[in-house]
Amino acid sequence: MNQDNIYDDLYFRYYNLGNHAYYDKVKFYETYIKENDNLLYEEKLDLTLDYVLSIFSIGKYHKFLSLVDPIIETIIRDNIHSFNDQDLFQILLFKKAAALYNLKKYEESIIILKQLVKINDKVGDYRKLMWLAIIKLRIRKILF
Repeated sequence: MNQDNIYDDLYFRYYNLGNHAYYDKVKFYETYIKENDNLLYEEKLDLTLDYVLSIFSIGKYHKFLSLVDPIIETIIRDNIHSFNDQDLFQILLFKKAAALYNLKKYEESIIILKQLVKINDKVGDYRKLMWLAIIKLRIRKILF
């Protein structure tokens, strides 16, 4: 098996783990992909995006927040609009806001959610999470 096939095999093995195998994907990425500079740029970026989304899905919000901003910068720089037929910029920003909310950083979450509502006011989840964060923030201010 030549080197290109080995790296293609890594890419396909990762995705063969399954769409919702978040823990398995995180372990596989950290074991085989993270330090691997031999994958094609597009493949590595694709795997990294999915890895970061998997980190969020397993509730590792601090780690997600440490990884998401460089990914957002990359998708802006490389003019990448969609991932799995969804607006990648909005997905990442919403998950960033949700991670901040889950870490009880309501003010930071609200700032991002207000921007998301300006970008696309048709997504009800943006408003719903924003109002939940506002309510939690008000309760915190009343109690403390």
